[in-house]
Amino acid sequence: MRRLIAIYNEHVERVEKGTLGELEEDESLIKWDGSLEERLRKGRKGSFEESGVVLPALYRPFVPLHLYLSRTFNNSVYQIPQIWPTPEAENLAIAVAAKGSDAFSALATKWAIDLHFIETSQVYPLYTYPQGKAPKAGESPSLLEAPTRKLNLKREFLDRLREALGREVAPEEAFAYVYAVVSHPLYAERFAEDLRMTLPRIPIPEDPDLFATLVEAGKELIRLHTEYETLDPWSPVPIRVVEKEGPEDLYERYRVRKMELDKEKGVLRYNDWVRVEGIPKEAFGWRPGGYSPLEWMVRFWKVEEKVPKGKGEAIVWDPNLFLREKGDPRYLLDLIGRAAQVAVQTVRVHEEIKGDVEAVLPD
Repeated sequence: MRRLIAIYNEHVERVEKGTLGELEEDESLIKWDGSLEERLRKGRKGSFEESGVVLPALYRPFVPLHLYLSRTFNNSVYQIPQIWPTPEAENLAIAVAAKGSDAFSALATKWAIDLHFIETSQVYPLYTYPQGKAPKAGESPSLLEAPTRKLNLKREFLDRLREALGREVAPEEAFAYVYAVVSHPLYAERFAEDLRMTLPRIPIPEDPDLFATLVEAGKELIRLHTEYETLDPWSPVPIRVVEKEGPEDLYERYRVRKMELDKEKGVLRYNDWVRVEGIPKEAFGWRPGGYSPLEWMVRFWKVEEKVPKGKGEAIVWDPNLFLREKGDPRYLLDLIGRAAQVAVQTVRVHEEIKGDVEAVLPD
């Protein structure tokens, strides 16, 4: 990112001198779009520290990355600055497959997400930060300090729940109820055709006990889907790691290039020395965005060249750098175990509340 900004600023200096000429077209150095070209012609310089902010983010389910959020250097930031304006800004959101997607699914997140997180994604946050914004060139990051959040649930929705249930409903309860319903496979199956054309709609329950059951289930699902890094990777489902003699250096021992997954045998080949066995079929039964968590991980946790070497170094997607940044050579291996645990427990919760979701959904 710093290299791109430096190349961009060199072009700004050429604009100032009246010697712009041709734009650099080597994508190992910079990639242009209309908005960046417009800023260039206006002579607006940028800097890594002042033009954006680094946020924890999810590229795909169980594929964490860092997002450099910048109105200058991102093609589109959408509403992310109003949902996660700073790394410290806490929030929860439900990402759903947007209208026109092949199939509907929903997944909770506490981090910013890529547009194609699950299909093309629409995000419904619990809170917004109305004054939140990614800083522009020349602005100070101090503009992002201590943002004030605002509840994103409509008062009318909470009022309808209160009238139907005979008591006040906390926003967190309403959010958990919504998640229990929209994340359930029965919801996606029942309204498959409608959800290709319209946004999801939420039924209003009239049974307080039914509502309470779904709230607790929703809270458990949110915990599983957003706090999975706190789970024991190898329990309660007895998945096991089998290792043979390999490099003594742990980062080399747990280096990954391209994993292989055999769903029938319940085996994931991590690398030449490490494999994961005993993965139950239930681990493949929950498929947010059309893939189970382990399938998402095998698809994206791999070394892959994104932009070949040109005038600059090749841009390579290398998850091993992420492990070193985490300071944990086993981070990915343990994440595999945690993802499997989450999937199995999600299937269990969905099965437990299937009758309750059936009862609340309209025919």
